[in-house]
Amino acid sequence: MKSNKTRNASYKDSHNTIHPSANAINILVNNEEKSNIYNIAYSKSVYVSEMITAIEENLGTKADIELVEGSPADVPSTWGDISTIRELGYRPKVHYTRGIEQFVNWYKQYYGKLN
Repeated sequence: MKSNKTRNASYKDSHNTIHPSANAINILVNNEEKSNIYNIAYSKSVYVSEMITAIEENLGTKADIELVEGSPADVPSTWGDISTIRELGYRPKVHYTRGIEQFVNWYKQYYGKLN
């Protein structure tokens, strides 16, 4: 796998994948309340290192990662507050590892063999 630079694999983020996002958008399109802002996220923070491991496992290869110094503006942890959209029935049902697996499978089918 190509060498990638990351500031810090111990950072946490609340990512989402296409299936839960599409589900959330469907809920919002069918909702009569149109004037609110909704956060669509996994709702749990996951270490970047855990996501990298899941990608490696699905690709069957180890990433060549170079850790570089972070920026003072870096946020060490984020979390997507989905309480507002939960009120409309949104529930993230796809675990991030399953989302990564689905993405890698799609990528391989669409683009063919990885470099």
